Amino acid sequence: MKIELTDNAMQWFRNEWGLQPGEVMRLFVRYGGVGGFTLGLKKDKCLKQPCISATKDDITFFIAEEDIWFLEDQSLLVDYDTTRDDIVFSRELSLPLTMQEK
Repeated sequence: MKIELTDNAMQWFRNEWGLQPGEVMRLFVRYGGVGGFTLGLKKDKCLKQPCISATKDDITFFIAEEDIWFLEDQSLLVDYDTTRDDIVFSRELSLPLTMQEK
């Protein structure tokens, strides 16, 4: 499992949320959307029991241990959709590491 952030998504976060280097964003599970559960975002002051995290442009995004069930062995891509002018989340199955990758 991993979080991947595109350059376009990072630019959107800097423009829309005013994110600066050193800041932390928490991704959390919330009820709503089409499938019943979706991801929410909020600025956080520190990493709270991070299960997985990614840092890009010195801004850290993380999912806490209590919300990791939502990914169920999947990786998360955070991207920007120009048509919707919004952030989109895509989950992809994480393949197990081979012996050479470990």
